[in-house]
Amino acid sequence: MNKKKLLFVFFPCILIGLLLLMSFIYEFGFKSQTSSVIIKYDENGDIAGTAPFPPSLKQPFGTDRNGNDLGLRLLEGAKYTITFALGVSILRTLAAVAAGSVFAFLPRSIQSLAKCFLIPYQYIPSFILVFILIWPLNIIKDEIGYTPMIAFQFLVIFIVGISPVMLLMSGEIKQILKEPYIEVSYHLGANNRHVIFKHILPVLNKRILIIFFQQMIQTLLLLIYLGIFEIFIGGDKPGGVFGDDERSLSQSGEWAGMIGQSKFDLMTAPWIVLGPGIAFIILILLLNIVLNYLLYPEKK
Repeated sequence: MNKKKLLFVFFPCILIGLLLLMSFIYEFGFKSQTSSVIIKYDENGDIAGTAPFPPSLKQPFGTDRNGNDLGLRLLEGAKYTITFALGVSILRTLAAVAAGSVFAFLPRSIQSLAKCFLIPYQYIPSFILVFILIWPLNIIKDEIGYTPMIAFQFLVIFIVGISPVMLLMSGEIKQILKEPYIEVSYHLGANNRHVIFKHILPVLNKRILIIFFQQMIQTLLLLIYLGIFEIFIGGDKPGGVFGDDERSLSQSGEWAGMIGQSKFDLMTAPWIVLGPGIAFIILILLLNIVLNYLLYPEKK
């Protein structure tokens, strides 16, 4: 394996994996040892300031209105953001590949009928569908609980994105089925299952990897949109924010929720919003580096 491939594929993935590992280590190892500071005093014992505190050498991301270190909050929320997007992307890609493989071998009449229902999903923004399906759940969020809320949100986001990827995969498979060696394989006695696992999937392995990273980025962007409209993963909880008890906070503490719950601080304490925003930018940039190499390896 050449050094360029190691740099553009594995290094960004290792960084994301280390961030995920550090998030779990902090949550279960060091979080209990941290504390928030709402009021700071000077050497004379007088009040020097109240939270939120701007970025400093000691706290590069500053603090939120409850005096919590935003850097540590970002580290804590990384595992929820990354694992949610990772889980959706993996399941969506696998489901789309499986469904696309089946769809490509269906009779043309059935394919044409099914496309009448599936094609519109390619043109409707996924955010609109997810928002319509998830928003009513906020009315009964107190009755269903935290875990069922996340499970339902995960299921909706997972299902909404399957149709476009499935049609894409079925189109790729149909093109491969036109290759001469596929016809030869059938003449030699191969069945559809053999053709899929021995001829089609090995050819599409790189394409499947590209689709996975594309779905990962799309899921992260979708989480940002939902967060801005205060649709938080896991639902919300009473604010308890210093000076604003009526504010709703993200139940899970993932990055998109941090943006949504603090969007009104953009003018007074912009670092509270910019912190998770920068974290999203860096994460998406790392994924784009890998995706760009997979799409255009000859340019590296």
